[in-house]
Amino acid sequence: MKKITDKNFKENIASGVVLVNFTAAWCQPCKLQKSILSKFEEENENIQVCQVDIDESSDTALNFGVNSIPAFIWFVDGEPLLKEFGLKKKEAFEKMLAQVKKDANLT
Repeated sequence: MKKITDKNFKENIASGVVLVNFTAAWCQPCKLQKSILSKFEEENENIQVCQVDIDESSDTALNFGVNSIPAFIWFVDGEPLLKEFGLKKKEAFEKMLAQVKKDANLT
């Protein structure tokens, strides 16, 4: 899972399907989520999963209305398509990915 910051956020979400996980070092649910996301990323090589620490990159978190973590925003070619909050199972990410692909007319 690639860590990104306020400085390189835009370039990292600019193309393709990108799932951004907003997190913080002190967040226990975020720690639990990391292994689930890693497994999901391994099984879905056609997408990129990135992580933003809200304490280190608060501008990005504020720009996207992240007021609870863990938070997940799906981007397709730089455009946000779906936002979810809270600890999720791997199956939930699979459903979100299917929805994003449908909404973006991807096959």
